[in-house]
Amino acid sequence: ATGYLLDAELLRVQLTAVRGVGHHAFVLAQAGVTGAWAGFADGFFDGYHQVIGFVMPERDARPRDEYAYRLHLPEQNIMWSQPERTLALGDVRLGAGWRPSESAQTMVSVTLPTASRAAPFGRGTVTASVAQSLRGRLGARAAVEGAAAVGFAPRTGPLRPIQRQWTALGSLGVEVQVTRRLAGYTTLLVHGAAYDHTGLSELDGSAWIADVGMLLGTPGRRRWHVAIAEDLRRNDAGLDLVLKVGTGF
Repeated sequence: ATGYLLDAELLRVQLTAVRGVGHHAFVLAQAGVTGAWAGFADGFFDGYHQVIGFVMPERDARPRDEYAYRLHLPEQNIMWSQPERTLALGDVRLGAGWRPSESAQTMVSVTLPTASRAAPFGRGTVTASVAQSLRGRLGARAAVEGAAAVGFAPRTGPLRPIQRQWTALGSLGVEVQVTRRLAGYTTLLVHGAAYDHTGLSELDGSAWIADVGMLLGTPGRRRWHVAIAEDLRRNDAGLDLVLKVGTGF
C-alpha cells in the first residue's frame, strides 16, 4: 500500500561566513553537519501537542523514541527507506549578493554535492537559487520584511520519478524592538512541494510554517537568535516542531 512515514529527530548545525565586496556587494560560504536518529524527546512533543490542542493519530500510534523514515509508492515502483544517521558533513553553499540599500537585497547561490553518504538530506547534485528580500519600517520600534525565492535542482537518486525540479518559497515577517538589545519576531513561511504525483498530500502539497522567536544583542556586537518553528497545516510536508538557536557577530 502507498505510505510515507518520517518519525525522527533531526539536527542541523551550520556555519556561515559573509564578506563585503565594495559598498553594496557581498559573498558568502556556508557549511555544516546534519544528523537524523530516534532521539529522546517524544514524551516532550506529546505533552506539547496536548498544550496546543494538536491531535496527531500517527504520533499516538507510534512507539516512543523509535526511528522510521520510509516511502512506498507501488505505482511508481518506489520502495525507499533511510537508516538512522549520525552527524555527517552536509552540502556546501556558495553565494553572492547585492544590497542597493539597507531595505533591499538580492542573492544567488549554488549548493555543491559535498554531503557524505551518511548525511540524511544530501542533495546529491548541484542546485541553484535566487532570492529577493525587502525590508521596511513600521514606526520607530517595528519593521516588516518579505522575501521570495526560486530554486532549481536536477532530478537524481532513487526518488527521481517524483522529484520536482523547480520550487518556490515566500515569507512575510514582523520584528518588534522590545528594548535596546531585545527584539521579538514572527514570520509566516510558505514553501512549495519538493515532490509531485505521489498521491500523498504530505509530499505533493506546500508547507506553511510559523517561525516565532527573539533576537538578543550582547556585548561585542554578537546577536543571539532563539526561535520555535511550528507546522501550521495538518497534512503537508512540513516538520512538526523545530527548535533553533543561532548567533552572529
